[in-house]
Amino acid sequence: MMSLSSISLFALCIGLTSASNEEDDTLDIPKVWPTPMIVVTAILSVVQVLVVAWAVIFLLAIIWNKAVRARPYNIYLVFLVFPDVLANIVGAVVPLVRAFSDSDAEPFAYTHIWVSVFYYTSNFWLNFTIAYEVHKVARKAFHNSSKAALATDEILTSGPSLRTVYSGPSLQTVYIQCSILYGIAILVATWFTLPVSWSPMHVGGEDTKVVKFGSPEGGTFSSLGGFLVVVLLVMLVPTIYVLYVRFDVWRRQLLPKTGRTRVFSLFF
Repeated sequence: MMSLSSISLFALCIGLTSASNEEDDTLDIPKVWPTPMIVVTAILSVVQVLVVAWAVIFLLAIIWNKAVRARPYNIYLVFLVFPDVLANIVGAVVPLVRAFSDSDAEPFAYTHIWVSVFYYTSNFWLNFTIAYEVHKVARKAFHNSSKAALATDEILTSGPSLRTVYSGPSLQTVYIQCSILYGIAILVATWFTLPVSWSPMHVGGEDTKVVKFGSPEGGTFSSLGGFLVVVLLVMLVPTIYVLYVRFDVWRRQLLPKTGRTRVFSLFF
């Protein structure tokens, strides 16, 4: 909890900074440095560096262990975590550069757009793909046995005279799926970043640090149109599908919360 003195100091810093910015011509008040925004930015950057370190350790733990990386669902995790690493690196570095540099802010803003769109597009659609694969295998097991047992990357079903193994996606399938999704995410991020009249986002206004929905003035998309494109293309469709899978898994009890299905059940 912040002490009263800390709160007062923080308020004083804000007050002096705003006063010096707005009334330099009339008041001889020195500017406060570092500003509260720089302090907050530095703290967030440190947190993001720690997140990157943890994520890199997690990735190396999967990649270096042959048995672990041979499991398809673990490869999904690798492709899910990599955009997080990239987004946190950019999120840690770019704000600091912008805070301490007087150079043109527009390239930094466009970098943030590209990385953010790539991150969200790949993350949402990878979760869509994982939900689809798990749901597909769970439904196959459900149709053949009321008691399905799910291993890390396969489902075993047993009946009076039937014992069938339903495998999850192969490693090759996972690599192809993830490569295609990364390619789509790169194209979408590039589309959103291009400073053209048909891009659904742009950096505009007198302050070139401001990212806005919609095309540049006179372009194809209005602010609302750009917002709808971003939401529908990047977030809404995969989110609705994952919620549908979650509901179907709950309704039909496809993944019991005990035994080897516990981990997948918690995921949904």
